[in-house]
Amino acid sequence: MTAVRQTERSDGRDLSFDGYSSLRAWTEATGEERVGGEIVGKTTDPKLAGPGTATVTDPAALADLKAYRLMPDSPCLAAGMVIEDNGGRDSWGHPVPESQKPIIGACQEP
Repeated sequence: MTAVRQTERSDGRDLSFDGYSSLRAWTEATGEERVGGEIVGKTTDPKLAGPGTATVTDPAALADLKAYRLMPDSPCLAAGMVIEDNGGRDSWGHPVPESQKPIIGACQEP
């Protein structure tokens, strides 16, 4: 497997962060993606189960959409930030933790 550079998308096209060449450059220019002065934003392959292999035409079918769930070795597991009043549930109806780091993404179960 080839690692994706921070400035390249998996399809080979360059990423753009509002005209900045990297997330770091954008963060330093805007002050966004920081907590306590530390840069917390990340760019990484989330290791989705099957991106680009599913089409949703019925919003009620979102609970069955497994292609965009995270693989068990995803770097997004327990890597999110605790957010007060986070809504309590993910897109599949699973509880979102309120006192520990949640999974980054729409589903709290890989």
